[in-house]
Amino acid sequence: IKLCYWPEFTALGQVIDSMEDPEYRVVGEHTQGAGDLLDTFIKQWQPDALRTIRMDILDAEVTKMTLNTYIAMKLSFVNHLGRICDSIGANVDSVTNAVASDSRISGNYFSAGVRYGGPCFPHDNIAFEQLAHSAETTAPLAQAADKINHTHTKWIGDIIQDATGQTGT
Repeated sequence: IKLCYWPEFTALGQVIDSMEDPEYRVVGEHTQGAGDLLDTFIKQWQPDALRTIRMDILDAEVTKMTLNTYIAMKLSFVNHLGRICDSIGANVDSVTNAVASDSRISGNYFSAGVRYGGPCFPHDNIAFEQLAHSAETTAPLAQAADKINHTHTKWIGDIIQDATGQTGT
């Protein structure tokens, strides 16, 4: 069997760019020979392609879920930070710019705004929770990210209602 799994790590609004010029690729391979065939295809399609990280198919799927869950947690964290800053009168942009200056924290996906969405973050976050359940454990950070994400829209709606004096229907 020559089976591979090649998850795409695409950013919403940048799907083509993400596919054509990714930072890296993850290839899950059933056998080394299958991975070699896919690697040859990738190099023919994109001779200047950056590194490919090859691993078992299951590891590749867990990698995809983990990455998307981590970004979802990061987005939920910064959105919740926005709520905290708003509540006490602090400037969330000032805070996030300072925090993002730390080499341990990337400024990517670190701006307070709307809740996360798209086809991957919500799906993979829930899948990660189910993966933890199947491993007879829990994923409390993923669960918290999901809870924060769901309440964030109401919070933004409340701000808009307060600013406009209008109530929702």
